Amino acid sequence: MIVVSDTSPIIAKKKGLVASMRDLIDRLETEVGFYLSRQVKEKVLAVAGE
Repeated sequence: MIVVSDTSPIIAKKKGLVASMRDLIDRLETEVGFYLSRQVKEKVLAVAGE
């Protein structure tokens, strides 16, 4: 089971400070080499309302 709580990026998204969580995840992967599994990405995007 994957649990995603209201972390800083998700709170920022809900407050309108981050336009796209998907874009943020993509940048983390391409620019920093940060990896998230498909399941985690889907859960984060669902919690963020994307």
